[in-house]
Amino acid sequence: MLRRQRRSGLIIGLLLPLATIAQVDAADDTGTAIRLAGGALTMKAPKSWKKKDPRFRIIQYEFAIASSDGKTAPARVTIMGAGGSIRANIDRWKSQFAKLSRSGESAFKVGKVAVTLVDLEGTFRERSGGPFSGAPEKLRTDYQMLGAIIVTPDKGQYFIKIIGPKATLAKQDDALKNMLKAMKFGG
Repeated sequence: MLRRQRRSGLIIGLLLPLATIAQVDAADDTGTAIRLAGGALTMKAPKSWKKKDPRFRIIQYEFAIASSDGKTAPARVTIMGAGGSIRANIDRWKSQFAKLSRSGESAFKVGKVAVTLVDLEGTFRERSGGPFSGAPEKLRTDYQMLGAIIVTPDKGQYFIKIIGPKATLAKQDDALKNMLKAMKFGG
């Protein structure tokens, strides 16, 4: 009996700090911490982004952004490491639209990290299994994609893509830029 009580006390003693940590994380309303490149690249997601389980294993973080009017579909945010040239990836993103009504690009640096921002609008080719799944596509009019290609000096590159109805993404351009400008790189 004493042995069982000791074991129970040890388990409770170990679980109590975990519960406290979970409560602190849940109470943190400043947004989800994002750690990439083995923790060398960090940033905070805007608090309006709601963390979800990634649909595919290749995605490191996934979020949903609710529409401000409650009528428009939510937007999807994916964050992952990937390769390829910046130009090839931008061209691939453009090809995910059946028709582009607007396309813009800009670049800046945050310390040693280079960031390329892409803003695309038009008719998006949505595929349930992703762009290369071969699943039938659904054409989504008035869609927007905000993308960021983050290139670290020695820890690879990372993509952030926000895809959804233009109305849902109305305030996300500034949110994305602010998140990126506040990121930290310790590599």
